Amino acid sequence: MPDHIYIFIGYNVNQLIPDMVENVKTLSNEWIKINKFTSLKFEWKKGYGAFSHSRTQLDKVVKYIL
Repeated sequence: MPDHIYIFIGYNVNQLIPDMVENVKTLSNEWIKINKFTSLKFEWKKGYGAFSHSRTQLDKVVKYIL
């Protein structure tokens, strides 16, 4: 999908996923603007999807993202 991004991460299970997503969106938005990667107005869409996986699925998840 040309308008999707996949981020594959490990995270602290004590951190709330909505808080992590907000941090990623906020900090990356600032980084994109500071580095002037686009002359258009950049903003993330509302919402996100979050999925878990087992260690045995690691290769399949990476292949899907690639």
